[in-house]
Amino acid sequence: MTQHLALFDADAAVRLPEGSSVAISLPTGNGGEVTIKIATQYHTKQGMDPIPGALGFLIKGDATTIADALKLFNNPTNFCANVIAVAANAFLGPIDLVRVWECTANKTDRPFLHAAFNRGEVPRKSRSITTEDASSLFQGIFGIGDANDLARVIRAVGQYRLALDAWNAELPRSHAHLFMGIETLVPVALRRKMRVGGLNKEGVMKSFHLDPNQPEGKRNTQLDSAIRLHELFGSDAKLHKEAKAASDGYEHGFLELAEIEKLAAASRAETANCLRSAILTLSMTSATQLARLQDAKYQTVFAPFMLVGVEGEIAAAPGANVEVELDDLHPSVIITRNVFEPAEDDYSRNYEVALAGNRSNIVVRGPKVID
Repeated sequence: MTQHLALFDADAAVRLPEGSSVAISLPTGNGGEVTIKIATQYHTKQGMDPIPGALGFLIKGDATTIADALKLFNNPTNFCANVIAVAANAFLGPIDLVRVWECTANKTDRPFLHAAFNRGEVPRKSRSITTEDASSLFQGIFGIGDANDLARVIRAVGQYRLALDAWNAELPRSHAHLFMGIETLVPVALRRKMRVGGLNKEGVMKSFHLDPNQPEGKRNTQLDSAIRLHELFGSDAKLHKEAKAASDGYEHGFLELAEIEKLAAASRAETANCLRSAILTLSMTSATQLARLQDAKYQTVFAPFMLVGVEGEIAAAPGANVEVELDDLHPSVIITRNVFEPAEDDYSRNYEVALAGNRSNIVVRGPKVID
């Protein structure tokens, strides 16, 4: 493995004093360690006081490749952002990669990836959905007659969206939103079972071979668990156990992060399928429309990770300094022509670059889309 440095930043309502930084070391899932320096990036203009900009996270650690470094650095960076946000009690937006590069000493060429480009100019991998299919779920949700059921389904939809937002960023958080969505729907699923089967709560408990003559608290806990397992997790006891353990461990803090990630990784995809299926089933009355949204083309989560940038090598003499401070931001690459203009061979063509300060030569190849 070789040493890598990456710069991430985030729009934040948090500002550290100019010239100061927070520096910490954190263990990683592979038994190693990363060091992180956090500082506000200030911009200077002639005749003006320094203007505070994004909050920067400069992280260093050992990795095999740039792609591996990005995976390794993701959780520690988000953890640091969470702590800073809580400490300041202030908004801190999504973490974005600016650039990552190899910083091992005694090498002539060190690969880097510069990612700060407008994604809007690049075709994005996407899943097509017909307007009919998209409209049908709106119709189903707003056709729910019970106000309590409607409110809970809407909240479950929100939890599912939050899970998708965090799909590639934070596995435990993404999974936790899915399980919270499942729990939100337990009363809805219970009322539906009572309505469809013509049962009261006692009848539902008996259908699950539960004793309805228990103290109310225990009775309600067992009934909720049975509804969650059989109505929402499709009676898959193993999946239900793993999903609940991951969510409870994350929410209540009694499991190590590595164990939570292991449980979440084993159960997240199927938990997502269970929650989406429950939202559709509890919302839609048209069997035809329900079948269309449960079609195989929509059945699995589609959340391709896409990183747009240019890559290349930092051509520097062996031993040259490639470790930097946050106000240095090596390699500083400014593209002087539109990197997305058509070319016969975009990937292999060298791009003209302007280098800030006295920089070693940087050879840039691009654009590149990593997904």
